[in-house]
Amino acid sequence: MIYVCSRPEISTHNCTDIKAALRSALVDVRPPSRREIKEEKDVCYNKEKRSQLVLGLNTVVRYLERSRAKIGLVCNSAPPSMQQHCLSLAASKGIPFGILPELNSVLCPLLGMKSVLAVGIKNSEMADKHFAELISTLENLLQVPKIPWISDIKEDATETPVATGTMMTTPISKNAGVIVEDEATLKSLNDSSSNDSGTKRPHNTDYYALKVKRLKVVPNSKAKKKL
Repeated sequence: MIYVCSRPEISTHNCTDIKAALRSALVDVRPPSRREIKEEKDVCYNKEKRSQLVLGLNTVVRYLERSRAKIGLVCNSAPPSMQQHCLSLAASKGIPFGILPELNSVLCPLLGMKSVLAVGIKNSEMADKHFAELISTLENLLQVPKIPWISDIKEDATETPVATGTMMTTPISKNAGVIVEDEATLKSLNDSSSNDSGTKRPHNTDYYALKVKRLKVVPNSKAKKKL
């Protein structure tokens, strides 16, 4: 089975709506500059609101890993490997996520930063309070990324481990990426896996024994002992 992973595309119309929603919601999250403080200019800045944003690529990845982000965006100028990593994390956690062109140029003047390749909104009640309209707009225009191998495992894999002989094995669905050359090979794999425990095998499921190779530790005679 060959998986083809494609990047989710956001239509031009939706990109325009997302950028407009960001500009509208992030009006008061830019801290005053030193010059503005020196000149005592009246700057509308909501520190509490800004604290509910997840800013920066590494920070967004960390919040996705811990399921602490409600929604997120990454710029198309970010490294492709990081874009794919964010999409995979969002897919595994069920978080709406998207790749937005020119996100960096939209966010920098709003946040007073030189570079912002990714942004997210924290999964908290305070974030819902400050960004209710933005969250609603993004949830309507974005979707949870669909990664083939993650989607197949979620839909088909059985979580309960089954004992086969003296080994504990985990059932893996055929649709979850099991590679076979033809039907004869698949049949031989199924027939060769004996179930001594008498547990009934679920439909459309294969079992593979877990083999653990033990490494032999050889002492290094040339190593000098510390006194």
